[in-house]
Amino acid sequence: MADALERGHAEPMRFATLARDFGLHPVYASRAFRRHMGVSMTLYLQTLRLQRARRALATTAVAVHAIAPACGFADASHLCRTFWRAFGLTPVEYRRLTSRG
Repeated sequence: MADALERGHAEPMRFATLARDFGLHPVYASRAFRRHMGVSMTLYLQTLRLQRARRALATTAVAVHAIAPACGFADASHLCRTFWRAFGLTPVEYRRLTSRG
């Protein structure tokens, strides 16, 4: 299931649909995922999206409003709020700190 989340992390995700695709009840799938991975599916997916956004911010000049949907966030505002909560920086501040030059 983690592989499916990694492959589709930029797409809107319905965990109940994902669980059923694997032939599992959503509650069972959620509990088994947490037991096996140590975090909820939601947190795991958010972490994947943030990692991809950080990589894009550090290695490209692509605008934040374009990075957000490519990484699975609803919009730039959603990315900025989530990024701030996770790292205490805005995406622009992070880019400034990680830019070479």
